[in-house]
Amino acid sequence: MSAAFLDRTRPGLQLVEWRPKRRDSLRGFPTVELPNGLIISDVSIHVSHGKARASLPARPQLNSHGTARRSGDGKIIYSPILKWRSRELQDGFGAAVVQAVEAEHGALG
Repeated sequence: MSAAFLDRTRPGLQLVEWRPKRRDSLRGFPTVELPNGLIISDVSIHVSHGKARASLPARPQLNSHGTARRSGDGKIIYSPILKWRSRELQDGFGAAVVQAVEAEHGALG
């Protein structure tokens, strides 16, 4: 099954808002609207090894004290809020988000 946002017979994914935030690999947080009308806020875009990728929103995991859990290297551990049912859908969404942001705001690298 192909992703709806890759369906060329309907308007594709639309960029609603772009909040740039450059820190380490992070480039910012777009809000996007899917062709079915679903609006997703706080998508994140990271650039690594010259390639930009978009990820669905996630929330930090909390420990028993209510503070963010951290990995061995001190980074906060996140849990997904939404998931795609296949890698094909995930990759198609990510590519569409990056393309929409770059079309309006230039290269993210």
